[in-house]
Amino acid sequence: MKPALALLALSLLPLAAPVQAQSVDVGSLFPTLTYPTPAPEPATRTVTELNR
Repeated sequence: MKPALALLALSLLPLAAPVQAQSVDVGSLFPTLTYPTPAPEPATRTVTELNR
């Protein structure tokens, strides 16, 4: 049974190559994610400065 299955797989291999070559480009289906630049940290006093 295994030799017959191997023969079938090898005989179908050339038929699968054109299908893989014509694959659909899915890169344009999803937008490129862009993230905004983070806001600067607010200037605050630390606890040690407040205790002085």
